[in-house]
Amino acid sequence: MSTASPPVPFRPDESTPAVRMPAVISASRTERRKLVAQLPLRVLTVVAVLGPLVFAVLLKVQSGTPSDALFGAWARLSQVL
Repeated sequence: MSTASPPVPFRPDESTPAVRMPAVISASRTERRKLVAQLPLRVLTVVAVLGPLVFAVLLKVQSGTPSDALFGAWARLSQVL
């Protein structure tokens, strides 16, 4: 026979700090506002979104593909462009 008592489930009392969801949501909103307010983050986001589009447009506008570059050779063989 065992003399150990069964485990008691943890019940927080008034002395135990609890993280409340509204506090977490409020903190995340505040941090998101601070990030959005930073100019470098805005510039990086615009470059990340528009960069691939500009690259694709430039490749479409080009009359030929650079056959000496690896990408140009692949594009010619796969008929991407």
